[in-house]
Amino acid sequence: MKTLNTYLLLLLTGFFISAASTALAENYVDGSSRPNPSSVSGIDASDSIVFELSQSIIQMNIAEFPVYFVSDDSINAVDFSFKFDQLNFQFDTIIRLFPSLQITYYYNVSDSTLRFTSNCLQTIPSNTSIIKIRFTSLTGQTCVPDLTDITTYLNGDVSSSRVVSCVANDVSELDAIENKVEIYPNPAVDYLNVKAKEDFKFTISNALGEIVIPETTLLKDQSTTLETGKYSNGVYFFQIVGKGFTLTKKIMIGR
Repeated sequence: MKTLNTYLLLLLTGFFISAASTALAENYVDGSSRPNPSSVSGIDASDSIVFELSQSIIQMNIAEFPVYFVSDDSINAVDFSFKFDQLNFQFDTIIRLFPSLQITYYYNVSDSTLRFTSNCLQTIPSNTSIIKIRFTSLTGQTCVPDLTDITTYLNGDVSSSRVVSCVANDVSELDAIENKVEIYPNPAVDYLNVKAKEDFKFTISNALGEIVIPETTLLKDQSTTLETGKYSNGVYFFQIVGKGFTLTKKIMIGR
């Protein structure tokens, strides 16, 4: 009888432990309900990574375009890979636009594939450019090439992708920007003069995409002088945004 009672006690103890474990699994430590994975909406065809070639910026031999995603889920990781024509373009770098995003990328020459992976401890904003992909143009064309063999993931799950075709302009970016702004000297040493020929706002970023001179507004015929002596030698990008146009000019700082 004593053995039977001991067995029943162990059986009941195991039951309560199992029940307690289930309760802990379904709730947080503070007692609030833990979300049921089966009830959380997953990544599907409506969740898409967008390669916005229509917003590509071409300046001299540099071409870059933004990437963002559209999703109604909370996204903490964005990954993709694609191929492009190596005869027309060479991969340069990827510029991070969302500061909290941790990124890693690699271009494999042997299979002509660019691979990108990222993660973030906070939710990455949807419908907002999170990176820019920069190429060096080998042909002088005014449009980045179509992307091929695209594979995309959101939160590690396969998502859809969309490439918004670029629009080639008859007027070169160089001619267009010269009609909007006068920038001199270039290369700059200790200062850079900027004179507006139209109303616009401008920023200056370094080769890593970091803003070194924050957004500044100039009205038509206004000018300003920027101190550049405190910045490292190298390539910088002067971007102006006005009514109906966005243009970028490469500038050099050197001593």
